[in-house]
Amino acid sequence: PGRTASKCAAAGRIEIHADGDVTLVAGGALKAASSAAGADGGDVELDSRNGQLALTAGAAVDLAGGVNARGGRLSLRAP
Repeated sequence: PGRTASKCAAAGRIEIHADGDVTLVAGGALKAASSAAGADGGDVELDSRNGQLALTAGAAVDLAGGVNARGGRLSLRAP
């Protein structure tokens, strides 16, 4: 399984756009978290124009903020 990470003091943004299905399988991870105190978590956007989105058991999306901060935002779009 693949892993995509964007974890640093300032949280990142991960965007995956597809024409067909998007599946995050067990062991797969998307991380857009922040490690800095007071810094909010990042954003993950999964988008399919003509398919389905599937996050299977054991897959992970990490949007955590640093200490005393808010988590990020997960956006899912499919027909």
